[in-house]
Amino acid sequence: MNKNDFNNKDFFAKVLSGNATEQEQKKFEKWLSLSEGNRSEFELYQKLWKSLPFFKRRDLTSAKLKTHLKIIEKQKRERSFFYYWQKAAAVLLIPVLIAAGYFYFDKDKPTKSNVATLETIQTPYGARTSFALPDGSVVWLNAGSKIIYPHEFSDIREVELSGEMYLEVKKSNAPFVVRTKYGNVEVLGTKFNVCAYNDEPFQTTLIEGKVALKSKESGKQFVLYPGLQAVLENGIFNADSVDVASYISWKDGKMEFRREPFELVAKRLERWFNVSIELKGEQIKNLWYTGTIEMESFSEVLELIKNTTPIEYSFNSKTRVLTIESKILKEEMPM
Repeated sequence: MNKNDFNNKDFFAKVLSGNATEQEQKKFEKWLSLSEGNRSEFELYQKLWKSLPFFKRRDLTSAKLKTHLKIIEKQKRERSFFYYWQKAAAVLLIPVLIAAGYFYFDKDKPTKSNVATLETIQTPYGARTSFALPDGSVVWLNAGSKIIYPHEFSDIREVELSGEMYLEVKKSNAPFVVRTKYGNVEVLGTKFNVCAYNDEPFQTTLIEGKVALKSKESGKQFVLYPGLQAVLENGIFNADSVDVASYISWKDGKMEFRREPFELVAKRLERWFNVSIELKGEQIKNLWYTGTIEMESFSEVLELIKNTTPIEYSFNSKTRVLTIESKILKEEMPM
């Protein structure tokens, strides 16, 4: 991948507006990780994007946009690489992709208008962020997650989630609804965690208050109380008492695993460290991991897991894929 692939600022706008395909998004994230110079170049464009009025962000041919781009390009030439390095490091955990556009609410959603202005915040792998919603509710968004919400809430506060977030909802008479591809979570004022990644079980962990869950598949509703976690299985919610602190520790920079299947551990590590992991052999599906990861580098994490779990790992520098396999499988293989 060379720099010319991203010289076109229209592509930056496509990424920021959420219109890039999955393949384009992956290509962009790879380009972004190649150098601090790439991060700095995108940072400047992102700063411009956020500084423009909402309706102007869509007007990629506007004279104002072109003028601002010329100014930014001039500033970029005058600044040293060392400056870029400092600037990139300072915003490492700020989400790379913040965008906005005009969208239509579903006609069955109770809003004051059929057309609403939505904001999109997306965190790439390797990053997390927190921010306030228009009503003052506070969101922590985990790696590889996306949230869409209206610029202004109406009589019902609605957000759409893909991925994982921890939410502290500001109390109000207006109901608060979290919509996911699996189902909805409705509250009036509470603290809870929602995990709705595409490749993991849908689960909600309640810290305070009370929430009502509704499965999109079966339409069945379930009321959840503090200290419980509900997991959706075959359209049915099943709840168990859990240590809720371990399920929201990610927002404070920690990953806690409590006898988690190793396949799930690998997925969380991929998002947390922005790496590609390949699990080799059927035996690894029988492995479980318990432990806490905090402030360690990826290599330190691998050694930590290796010391407590029977695994071996290798890294292919050409494909940039980390392969993990079970030592049990290797030892049981015939000579």
